[in-house]
Amino acid sequence: MKILIHQPRLSYYLGGGETVPLKQAELLSKLGFEIEILTSTPPKYSSVFEDFKKNNPQITIHELELSGEQRNIYDEEPGKDWSRWDKEAIFFGQKSMDFYSKLEINYDLVITHLLSDSLFVPERFRNVLHLHGVPSEKRAIDKVFLVRPNNFVSVSKSVKDGWESLYPELKRRNIDICYNGIDANKFRDENLKRDIDFLYVGRLLPHKGIYEIISALHIMKTKELNFNKLVMVGSGPEKENLIEKIRELSLENDIELKDGLSNEELLNLYNRSKIFLCPSYAKEGVLTTMLEAASCGACVITADACGMPEFANDERNAVLAKPQNINSLAELMERLLKDNILREKLRNQAKLDIQERWNTTRTIEELAKLYKSYAR
Repeated sequence: MKILIHQPRLSYYLGGGETVPLKQAELLSKLGFEIEILTSTPPKYSSVFEDFKKNNPQITIHELELSGEQRNIYDEEPGKDWSRWDKEAIFFGQKSMDFYSKLEINYDLVITHLLSDSLFVPERFRNVLHLHGVPSEKRAIDKVFLVRPNNFVSVSKSVKDGWESLYPELKRRNIDICYNGIDANKFRDENLKRDIDFLYVGRLLPHKGIYEIISALHIMKTKELNFNKLVMVGSGPEKENLIEKIRELSLENDIELKDGLSNEELLNLYNRSKIFLCPSYAKEGVLTTMLEAASCGACVITADACGMPEFANDERNAVLAKPQNINSLAELMERLLKDNILREKLRNQAKLDIQERWNTTRTIEELAKLYKSYAR
């Protein structure tokens, strides 16, 4: 099969809708699929994209460069306003029309990872749209965009349910579910000394539960409980507000903020952490970072919300806090920090579950089967 991934943000942005397609491209290529990528030429490439290009010379990458005032899109903070993604999709889509018009190749499938990107895939190609999360609100324009994709793949049942709740007409469109999974051979427990009590990795956005995390830590400090530190890895539009909140709660010496880490540095942090915090309460599927941390042996505290329970089984391989409930989160943080036996039980079961169900060697085969069925 010959597949094109149409995704302008792959070259510079680090979110689930960017890192996952790159990993899928690499694994599908190894399965014998002929993969090409259509993306943008940004002011600065991400280290992940640069590594991908270096490690996958067999994958053809086409780049389109926005020109003139269109390049001002890169000055807008990603993740702050959804219209920013739509504008970029339109600018890039307009550029892509010339690319598609000159093509002599017939792709079996063109894959997109943002609804507004699909609008610019010519009708002669079969378009498969991956749904990575749920919109925060219903938009009239989305009903127009939703007509274009021929097939839909959701990263979790909760994401599928969320889209069908917003747009009931999708119930007739047969949204398939295929979990992303992670590379358990890469994200493995290296038996390092776990000298970090708490770790958060993700975009700095309210629905990720970042304010609940630092408020719960403040409760622990108020109770004079012993912990070493919380490391928070990520960037995003809430960074300055988060720093201000940390100062307000006098947690400057208890929280370490990091950004721009390499894959090796992130792997090291996963392996040095006792407890991984990911209390997202909206929009999410099954967090890739949650699976990565668990595979590296960190014990997971997440929220009983979104797609988290599709992996996290309370008291079996993780513990579930009540969504947006600071006291619930603080109680679980205290409990797991004190109970070494429970922590060991949960983390060992999580590693087994990932090997059996969430490893990309399995999930990519399921995705390949879906793609083959769409192309018939």
